[in-house]
Amino acid sequence: LALLLSTALTVHAARKPKTVLYAASGTFGVAGTLYTLNQTTGAVLTTVGPLKDAAGNSYGMGGMKYNPFDGILYGSTAGDSPTNPSYLVIINPLTALVTPIGPEGAVLTDIAIDPTTGIMYAVSGFNQKFYTVNLQTGLATQTGSTDLGFQNGGGLAANSKGVIYGVDNFTTYSYDKVTGAPTLVGPTLLANLVKAADFNPSGVLYGMEGGGGTDTRTCVFS
Repeated sequence: LALLLSTALTVHAARKPKTVLYAASGTFGVAGTLYTLNQTTGAVLTTVGPLKDAAGNSYGMGGMKYNPFDGILYGSTAGDSPTNPSYLVIINPLTALVTPIGPEGAVLTDIAIDPTTGIMYAVSGFNQKFYTVNLQTGLATQTGSTDLGFQNGGGLAANSKGVIYGVDNFTTYSYDKVTGAPTLVGPTLLANLVKAADFNPSGVLYGMEGGGGTDTRTCVFS
Protein backbone atom coordinates (compact mmCIF):
# COMPACT_ATOMS: atom_id res chain seq x y z
CA LEU A 1 0.00 0.00 0.00
CA ALA A 2 1.42 3.39 -1.02
CA LEU A 3 0.49 6.74 0.46
CA LEU A 4 0.06 8.20 -2.96
CA LEU A 5 -1.38 11.56 -1.98
CA SER A 6 -0.53 11.96 1.69
CA THR A 7 -0.38 15.62 2.65
CA ALA A 8 -1.53 15.65 6.28
CA LEU A 9 0.33 14.32 9.27
CA THR A 10 -0.35 14.52 12.99
CA VAL A 11 0.73 12.85 16.21
CA HIS A 12 -2.38 12.25 18.31
CA ALA A 13 -1.70 11.89 22.03
CA ALA A 14 -5.01 10.68 23.39
CA ARG A 15 -5.76 10.71 27.11
CA LYS A 16 -3.51 7.70 27.61
CA PRO A 17 0.27 7.14 27.30
CA LYS A 18 0.06 5.66 23.78
CA THR A 19 0.84 8.09 20.96
CA VAL A 20 -0.58 7.46 17.48
CA LEU A 21 0.82 8.83 14.25
CA TYR A 22 -1.89 9.62 11.70
CA ALA A 23 -1.66 10.51 8.04
CA ALA A 24 -4.38 11.50 5.60
CA SER A 25 -4.52 11.47 1.82
CA GLY A 26 -6.54 13.51 -0.61
CA THR A 27 -4.93 16.05 -2.92
CA PHE A 28 -5.59 16.91 -6.58
CA GLY A 29 -9.32 16.57 -5.95
CA VAL A 30 -9.07 12.93 -4.84
CA ALA A 31 -11.16 11.58 -1.96
CA GLY A 32 -9.03 11.16 1.15
CA THR A 33 -8.39 8.31 3.56
CA LEU A 34 -7.19 8.36 7.17
CA TYR A 35 -4.32 6.04 8.17
CA THR A 36 -2.15 5.28 11.17
CA LEU A 37 1.60 4.94 10.64
CA ASN A 38 4.47 3.11 12.27
CA GLN A 39 6.52 5.81 14.03
CA THR A 40 9.79 3.99 13.35
CA THR A 41 9.42 2.95 9.72
CA GLY A 42 6.63 5.19 8.43
CA ALA A 43 4.76 2.13 7.13
CA VAL A 44 0.97 2.08 7.21
CA LEU A 45 -0.30 0.26 10.29
CA THR A 46 -4.03 0.59 9.77
CA THR A 47 -6.48 2.15 7.36
CA VAL A 48 -8.96 3.95 9.60
CA GLY A 49 -11.33 4.68 6.75
CA PRO A 50 -12.38 7.09 4.02
CA LEU A 51 -12.69 10.73 5.06
CA LYS A 52 -16.43 11.34 4.67
CA ASP A 53 -19.06 13.42 6.42
CA ALA A 54 -22.40 12.13 7.75
CA ALA A 55 -23.97 12.59 4.30
CA GLY A 56 -21.28 10.46 2.64
CA ASN A 57 -19.43 13.34 0.96
CA SER A 58 -15.69 12.79 0.50
CA TYR A 59 -12.92 15.08 1.75
CA GLY A 60 -9.22 15.57 1.03
CA MET A 61 -6.96 16.86 3.80
CA GLY A 62 -4.20 19.44 3.57
CA GLY A 63 -3.36 19.47 7.29
CA MET A 64 -4.32 17.85 10.60
CA LYS A 65 -3.54 18.61 14.22
CA TYR A 66 -4.69 17.33 17.61
CA ASN A 67 -5.67 19.94 20.20
CA PRO A 68 -4.86 18.84 23.77
CA PHE A 69 -7.14 21.58 25.16
CA ASP A 70 -10.39 20.21 23.77
CA GLY A 71 -9.32 16.70 22.74
CA ILE A 72 -10.32 17.31 19.11
CA LEU A 73 -8.49 16.25 15.97
CA TYR A 74 -8.84 19.18 13.55
CA GLY A 75 -8.33 19.04 9.82
CA SER A 76 -7.80 21.66 7.15
CA THR A 77 -9.19 20.44 3.85
CA ALA A 78 -7.15 20.78 0.68
CA GLY A 79 -7.86 23.62 -1.69
CA ASP A 80 -9.14 21.08 -4.20
CA SER A 81 -10.99 18.84 -1.75
CA PRO A 82 -14.02 17.16 -3.39
CA THR A 83 -16.20 18.65 -0.64
CA ASN A 84 -15.81 21.97 1.19
CA PRO A 85 -12.32 22.94 -0.06
CA SER A 86 -10.24 25.07 2.34
CA TYR A 87 -12.50 24.29 5.28
CA LEU A 88 -11.70 23.71 8.93
CA VAL A 89 -13.19 20.39 9.99
CA ILE A 90 -13.24 17.93 12.88
CA ILE A 91 -12.04 14.38 12.23
CA ASN A 92 -13.03 11.40 14.34
CA PRO A 93 -9.73 9.49 14.72
CA LEU A 94 -11.56 6.20 15.29
CA THR A 95 -13.89 6.29 12.28
CA ALA A 96 -12.53 9.04 9.95
CA LEU A 97 -15.92 10.80 10.10
CA VAL A 98 -15.56 14.45 9.05
CA THR A 99 -17.64 17.24 10.62
CA PRO A 100 -17.33 20.63 8.84
CA ILE A 101 -16.80 23.78 10.92
CA GLY A 102 -16.48 26.57 8.38
CA PRO A 103 -14.51 28.13 5.49
CA GLU A 104 -10.97 29.30 6.22
CA GLY A 105 -10.97 32.04 3.61
CA ALA A 106 -7.47 31.01 2.47
CA VAL A 107 -5.73 27.96 0.99
CA LEU A 108 -3.54 26.65 3.82
CA THR A 109 -0.63 24.22 3.40
CA ASP A 110 -0.66 23.03 7.00
CA ILE A 111 -1.83 23.99 10.47
CA ALA A 112 -0.18 23.95 13.91
CA ILE A 113 -1.71 24.13 17.39
CA ASP A 114 0.25 25.65 20.27
CA PRO A 115 -0.19 23.08 23.09
CA THR A 116 0.37 25.80 25.71
CA THR A 117 -2.50 28.02 24.51
CA GLY A 118 -4.66 26.01 22.11
CA ILE A 119 -4.23 28.65 19.39
CA MET A 120 -4.12 27.37 15.82
CA TYR A 121 -1.60 28.84 13.35
CA ALA A 122 -1.29 28.35 9.60
CA VAL A 123 0.64 29.26 6.45
CA SER A 124 -0.36 29.28 2.79
CA GLY A 125 1.01 27.98 -0.48
CA PHE A 126 -0.33 31.05 -2.28
CA ASN A 127 1.18 33.90 -0.25
CA GLN A 128 3.61 34.66 2.58
CA LYS A 129 0.94 35.42 5.15
CA PHE A 130 1.03 34.00 8.68
CA TYR A 131 -2.40 33.19 10.12
CA THR A 132 -4.31 32.27 13.23
CA VAL A 133 -7.42 30.15 12.70
CA ASN A 134 -10.67 30.53 14.65
CA LEU A 135 -11.63 27.08 15.94
CA GLN A 136 -15.32 27.99 16.16
CA THR A 137 -15.77 29.47 12.67
CA GLY A 138 -12.77 28.16 10.73
CA LEU A 139 -11.78 31.64 9.53
CA ALA A 140 -8.04 32.24 9.03
CA THR A 141 -6.92 35.77 9.94
CA GLN A 142 -3.55 37.19 8.92
CA THR A 143 -1.45 38.22 11.91
CA GLY A 144 1.91 38.63 10.20
CA SER A 145 4.17 37.56 7.36
CA THR A 146 6.88 34.93 6.96
CA ASP A 147 8.66 37.15 4.37
CA LEU A 148 9.52 33.92 2.51
CA GLY A 149 7.05 34.18 -0.36
CA PHE A 150 4.46 31.47 -0.84
CA GLN A 151 5.08 28.24 1.07
CA ASN A 152 6.63 25.49 -1.06
CA GLY A 153 5.90 22.33 0.88
CA GLY A 154 4.72 24.16 3.96
CA GLY A 155 4.71 21.57 6.75
CA LEU A 156 3.98 23.31 10.08
CA ALA A 157 4.12 22.11 13.70
CA ALA A 158 4.39 23.31 17.31
CA ASN A 159 6.61 21.64 19.91
CA SER A 160 5.64 21.07 23.55
CA LYS A 161 6.83 24.56 24.50
CA GLY A 162 4.67 26.18 21.83
CA VAL A 163 7.48 27.05 19.42
CA ILE A 164 6.22 26.99 15.81
CA TYR A 165 8.43 25.29 13.22
CA GLY A 166 7.88 25.04 9.50
CA VAL A 167 9.55 23.54 6.45
CA ASP A 168 9.53 25.74 3.37
CA ASN A 169 11.36 24.96 0.12
CA PHE A 170 13.82 22.42 1.64
CA THR A 171 14.63 24.63 4.65
CA THR A 172 13.41 24.46 8.25
CA TYR A 173 12.50 27.65 10.13
CA SER A 174 10.93 28.66 13.40
CA TYR A 175 8.29 31.38 13.27
CA ASP A 176 7.45 34.24 15.61
CA LYS A 177 3.86 33.61 16.72
CA VAL A 178 2.98 37.31 16.69
CA THR A 179 4.65 38.58 13.52
CA GLY A 180 5.31 35.36 11.59
CA ALA A 181 8.96 36.39 11.16
CA PRO A 182 11.17 33.38 10.36
CA THR A 183 14.38 32.27 12.04
CA LEU A 184 16.58 29.94 10.02
CA VAL A 185 17.14 26.50 11.56
CA GLY A 186 18.80 24.73 8.63
CA PRO A 187 18.36 22.81 5.37
CA THR A 188 16.39 19.56 5.37
CA LEU A 189 18.85 17.84 2.98
CA LEU A 190 15.89 15.88 1.61
CA ALA A 191 15.12 15.09 -2.00
CA ASN A 192 11.47 16.16 -1.79
CA LEU A 193 9.37 18.86 -0.19
CA VAL A 194 7.92 18.36 3.29
CA LYS A 195 4.19 18.94 3.02
CA ALA A 196 3.14 18.09 6.58
CA ALA A 197 4.82 17.90 9.99
CA ASP A 198 4.15 17.33 13.67
CA PHE A 199 5.95 16.76 16.96
CA ASN A 200 5.36 13.84 19.28
CA PRO A 201 5.25 14.43 23.06
CA SER A 202 8.96 13.56 23.31
CA GLY A 203 9.93 16.38 20.94
CA VAL A 204 10.57 14.26 17.84
CA LEU A 205 9.58 16.12 14.67
CA TYR A 206 8.02 13.95 11.98
CA GLY A 207 7.51 15.08 8.41
CA MET A 208 5.75 13.78 5.32
CA GLU A 209 8.16 14.05 2.42
CA GLY A 210 7.05 13.91 -1.19
CA GLY A 211 5.11 15.73 -3.84
CA GLY A 212 2.07 13.49 -3.84
CA GLY A 213 3.61 10.64 -5.80
CA THR A 214 4.78 7.16 -4.94
CA ASP A 215 7.94 8.64 -3.40
CA THR A 216 5.96 9.90 -0.41
CA ARG A 217 7.59 8.87 2.86
CA THR A 218 7.79 9.76 6.52
CA CYS A 219 10.97 11.39 7.82
CA VAL A 220 12.32 12.46 11.21
CA PHE A 221 14.17 15.75 11.80
CA SER A 222 17.00 16.30 14.26
